[in-house]
Amino acid sequence: MTINGFAMELQLIGRMQLWSNALADCEACLVLASRLTVSATSDAVRSEENSLRAHHEGVTGRKVDAHISYSDDQSAFASFKRSLLTSTDCHQAAYHLHKLAIVYFMQMYADGDEDPGKVAENKGAVEIARNRLERRAFSENKNLREFRRLTAQLRRIRNKQLGHASGPEFNLSHQPNSVSSVTSAVPDHLLSELRVALQQLMPVLHQNIGDLLQATAPPK
Repeated sequence: MTINGFAMELQLIGRMQLWSNALADCEACLVLASRLTVSATSDAVRSEENSLRAHHEGVTGRKVDAHISYSDDQSAFASFKRSLLTSTDCHQAAYHLHKLAIVYFMQMYADGDEDPGKVAENKGAVEIARNRLERRAFSENKNLREFRRLTAQLRRIRNKQLGHASGPEFNLSHQPNSVSSVTSAVPDHLLSELRVALQQLMPVLHQNIGDLLQATAPPK
């Protein structure tokens, strides 16, 4: 192996290690979101939600309405001293963790600057290595096509809903003296497909890193 080739191998290891970290963070977000969804149904969390709603009604004289906000709602909620999450908190946190999981996953496909001698840029030889990784993880053509379709959908969400607010991606309506906007949650089927993809990608990526480390290890 030439010196330049050796340097490229080290930088490729660096880039793959960043991918490994990103996939691990993606998986952690999905796991935490799942736990939060389960926690939302626990007695303690439901009790906290009920106490918060009762406090709001006592302060404002109105029941909480998810579709109508009043100017004093936030101050009423803020005056309630609590330590536990509510059911609403759990669902909101899971919603944001699902979005963050996509951001982490797409680090494999985002522009990545080179750190000379440590990390290669996310193109050229790295693109070739990534394509090889995908083919090893999804050896059947049908599975590879499905994975790349999933990647394209996640890229669209990352680019048009998370990194940039593309108008057609949001349900925004203009009304007299007001504007309302609804941000869609990540569809459940995409989250399920992402979980499966991670289970197939991560072991192959770890094996690739191990192979490269062995290839670059100094002779004994």
